[in-house]
Amino acid sequence: MKIKESPEKRQALFDAIRQRGHYDDVREGIHLSDLLYCNYKSYYRKKGLTPPLSDEQVLLFMTGYAFQYFLFPKNEEKTYEKDGIICSPDVEDEYIAEIKMPLAEVKSTRMNMSKFRVEDNQHYIEQCAGYCARKGVLSCDLIVFFVMGNYAPPFPNTKIFEINFTEEELKNYWLEFLRRKDVLEEALKNDTLPNPHFGYDWECQKNRCEVRDTLCPKYGEK
Repeated sequence: MKIKESPEKRQALFDAIRQRGHYDDVREGIHLSDLLYCNYKSYYRKKGLTPPLSDEQVLLFMTGYAFQYFLFPKNEEKTYEKDGIICSPDVEDEYIAEIKMPLAEVKSTRMNMSKFRVEDNQHYIEQCAGYCARKGVLSCDLIVFFVMGNYAPPFPNTKIFEINFTEEELKNYWLEFLRRKDVLEEALKNDTLPNPHFGYDWECQKNRCEVRDTLCPKYGEK
């Protein structure tokens, strides 16, 4: 018996994952997800200037999608527009056993489940708020898949949180999204980086940002 590793087939596997997931495609229009994270990255992505995602990033995306589509298989993504912002909720009017979930967002994370607090993840809250504002509802479930569980031992696990908003909160969130949208559109129109900059410090970690060391003025330009 002879056994040998096949780098060529491994690379073909990643290529297939990329093609199926359309991870490196440039999406038309301004999506809610374009407004939740660093607007430098959103700008470069819209301009088609970002390098391909790393193999590690592709696997992380695939892990989350696999969990989502196992629970909620669907043939096509539904999109909705409000004030020029495109929204694509993960779950709408679906059932888990006999429990109906009118609206939900699915996330996967390597964070420690025992230390996780929804309140510490503003981007999760804002995405749920955006979908609620578009759908005209006050509640959204957040389904979190913890890839590493609580790390002791690192077995996968999950939690579901019900997030309830007031109408005033949703109004304020949407106004903020419109502000960020105006900043991004102005930057795209003028071929200049978004000003003011918006983003989270944790996004700048080396394994989280594909433009950190090449295009980002904070790190790539010395």
